[in-house]
Amino acid sequence: MEDGDGGVDPVDERQLLVEEHELGVDLAGEPHRGAAVARLGDDVVPAGAGEEAHDPLAIGQPRSGDEGAQRAWTDDLVEHRGQPTPESATPVDVARTQRASTASIPAQCSSRLSTGRPLPSRMPWAVKDFGVGPTAAGPVDFRSVDVGLSVIFQGSVGRPDREVYGADLALAHQAEDLGFDSIWGVEHHFTDYTMCPDVLQFLAYMAGRTSRLRLGSMVVVLPWHDPMRVAEQIAMLDNLSGGRVILGLGRGLGRVEFEGFRVPMEESRERFVETAQVVLRGLEEGVIEHEGRHVRQPRRELRPAPFASFRGRTYAAAVSPESSRIMAELGIGILIIPQKPWEDVVTELDAYRTVFREVNGVEAPPPVGVAWVFCDRDPARAEELGHRYIGGYYHSVLRHYEIAAGHFAGTRGYEYYGRLTRSLERHGTDDSVRFFTDLQVYGTPQQCLDRIHDIRGLIGNEHVVAVCSYAGMPPEEAERNLHLFASDVMPALKAVPAAARR
Repeated sequence: MEDGDGGVDPVDERQLLVEEHELGVDLAGEPHRGAAVARLGDDVVPAGAGEEAHDPLAIGQPRSGDEGAQRAWTDDLVEHRGQPTPESATPVDVARTQRASTASIPAQCSSRLSTGRPLPSRMPWAVKDFGVGPTAAGPVDFRSVDVGLSVIFQGSVGRPDREVYGADLALAHQAEDLGFDSIWGVEHHFTDYTMCPDVLQFLAYMAGRTSRLRLGSMVVVLPWHDPMRVAEQIAMLDNLSGGRVILGLGRGLGRVEFEGFRVPMEESRERFVETAQVVLRGLEEGVIEHEGRHVRQPRRELRPAPFASFRGRTYAAAVSPESSRIMAELGIGILIIPQKPWEDVVTELDAYRTVFREVNGVEAPPPVGVAWVFCDRDPARAEELGHRYIGGYYHSVLRHYEIAAGHFAGTRGYEYYGRLTRSLERHGTDDSVRFFTDLQVYGTPQQCLDRIHDIRGLIGNEHVVAVCSYAGMPPEEAERNLHLFASDVMPALKAVPAAARR
């Protein structure tokens, strides 16, 4: 793992990590109030670097630890209901006040949307409130054990792209009827690693096809985008879907992608942090204005105004202890994609939770766990094909990110991957592929269930996201995999109580 800002700790040679920008992998992001996936890259800025690095979203409200001050502050705001809008109100204040005054909102919904109270942009920090707002199916509750499906549109040699899209969309179309709670997409460019260059467009499509599924991005890679446009697209998607977005933001790892967008890789850390601060503050206040090193944006309103706060519905996948600390200081959750020894994950989670508690005055939200899944009733077949397909996926990781190319060692912010390259050379590809495969979920339905329970026992996640089609898996195999997981594994997962927070 990285030591401070660029150094590398001694690391277990088995830790042949995938990149942080996988499906949500090492993000440098910021999930906020509902569930968004952000990526706080491994090497984001060191904690405390810059005035906003410690708390980029500080907006003047009383600290969450001061309940008396918060209660008085909130009561003060409630008195404005039905009164003329204060001149100081931002556009999001106006929109939320109007919505709260006219809409019938379920009483059990989150405090910022319940009881018909107006919603100011400067809202008390509520890490323990994971609701996303009212939807056609009622309020979202992250305290239950939820199960999501991710489709990644991974291509393969000799298979037309349109066939890949048709097959993966067929799976996505079934997710709601099969009982999944969320649908997730990814962002990648220029190769068949995953052919989804616009995850928000995919999620907008799924918003129109579904009525209750939450819509998760794994992830929007911020260094490749204009922050004003990203914020607009997110706000629009959340309005279209009735507040179902789980926002995921990341910083990226693929050299082919950075070069394709003419963005220097060595700037990804600072670009991510600055852009994330701009986007997330804009989604809270309904206005974006910033003058920084990489972002220069004159004051403009977000229209449509943000549907609801994104605090609590943003997650970042962390690879290093430094990333975990940054996420804790930003007050966001963690997205975990198995890629290194579980004992290391547990140690880093404990450190993250400690910092989170110290900085925010409340417990950290449970992490979201992602896994590549292969399920079959025949143990031998599950073993054979699980290794074939999950291993095939990891081979695609090595190709897309050019792990063996040797360029990471000389790229600022990606020094860890130089060590990964040396580890691959020392131990060989086969061992690293086996290691990654054994971290995932494959086997009979009972074996898959046991594996997920084991993982939940270690990390305390209350949301499981399954990837069921990848590495050239035939459409009929992927559908059988999905259906068996949904029929024999998912009901048992939903039957158990939410994992206790560590």
